[in-house]
Amino acid sequence: MILNVQSGNTYRHAKALPEMLRLIDSVVSEQRVSLPGIGAGDNDLFSFSERPHTIHATDWWPDNSLHVSVNLEAGYGGLVWYVSPDRADQSHDEVDEHIWVSSNPSPPGFDPHGPV
Repeated sequence: MILNVQSGNTYRHAKALPEMLRLIDSVVSEQRVSLPGIGAGDNDLFSFSERPHTIHATDWWPDNSLHVSVNLEAGYGGLVWYVSPDRADQSHDEVDEHIWVSSNPSPPGFDPHGPV
């Protein structure tokens, strides 16, 4: 399996576990979109597939997605996970029928995408 990470129009891939760990670490620790005093954060899309997904792959899309949004300046992030409708139908797994969104039991008293 290949780990695909899409950050805007940039696509990166990893095949071996050590490469995957380095890629994940770089994505969540190196904020690319930042505004002074605001942060703004990045929105990255993670997925696994049999072959690398790129901007040029217009005939298929990975059947699973994990959206990761991190605002390093504010110190918060969020996750949204889901699978494609086809995968959900084929798996017959109730878990695949839902969109999963992270929840913070102690949310910030401000909008992490707004001024800090």
